[in-house]
Amino acid sequence: MIGDADEDGDWTVMRWLGNATYTATLTQTRNGRQIGGSYSGPTITPAE
Repeated sequence: MIGDADEDGDWTVMRWLGNATYTATLTQTRNGRQIGGSYSGPTITPAE
């Protein structure tokens, strides 16, 4: 699992599922509440 954050604090999390890449982008407030997000990749639920 690879995580990265830009200067605005937006997190991009990428997980490799078999040969497919699942990418999720979460936008969070300072208190950690998720206020938005998106994902791309296979339509499956990634493991926690």
